Amino acid sequence: MKVRLVCVSLFLTASLWASAATDVVPASPESPDAADTGEPQPATEGMDQAYQALETWLLGQAEREGAERQRELTFDIQEMDSRLSLPACDSLPTVEGTLSLNRKRQTFAVGCPGSWTVRIPVDVSVMAPVMVSARPLFRGQALTESDIRWEARDLTRLSRGFVEQSQDWRDMRIRRTIGAGTVITPSGLQPPLLISKGDRVVIEAGNDRFFVKMVGEALSNGVKGQQIPVRNLTSSRVVRAEVVGRQKVRIRL
Repeated sequence: MKVRLVCVSLFLTASLWASAATDVVPASPESPDAADTGEPQPATEGMDQAYQALETWLLGQAEREGAERQRELTFDIQEMDSRLSLPACDSLPTVEGTLSLNRKRQTFAVGCPGSWTVRIPVDVSVMAPVMVSARPLFRGQALTESDIRWEARDLTRLSRGFVEQSQDWRDMRIRRTIGAGTVITPSGLQPPLLISKGDRVVIEAGNDRFFVKMVGEALSNGVKGQQIPVRNLTSSRVVRAEVVGRQKVRIRL
């Protein structure tokens, strides 16, 4: 399987330093040095460690996900209040949380054992090829290769679901009419018809030890696992049977 490049946005730390630099006003000879004002300066060592720990953790998550599926993950770590003061951590900060692939804004707890914990928000993007209609598709239409195309979309924005290339979609039918360029969702698909109304079908009646076969006529359409009415052409009796294959139904006795 092709693994796409993992791209992680780690602009935050640089942004913090740039912001801090613009707030510094050089002292004039007449004015006291900043260190002489007696005002405490925020401790940034702990916050820098928290960012680094979270970046490393997110990279690990992205590498694992990218190795398993054809996906590209991007993380934008959000800037915390610059006044937040965290002392340096004597050990490696830990990260708690579960990366979700269907939520844009997520929050992770980064903690220094026995000292501090900070919750840092992250915007997540998960790009992957999903099934999109190549033309208008109509209710009941069976999907073919020419009906669809695969486009990279952000999965965190597809709250109604999506169909990936690894999923079995062939012979599925469209549940409702959709326009071209529409992301096709699992709920928008129906299982393939194995039996159509009027088909001649094989009726298997019996149990685990024995069964008999008869010829019947399907009185409605059917998908796998569905119970449909079938007329026994020998006795003309109408029975309900489970669809188990193409032109095949089963009655358990």
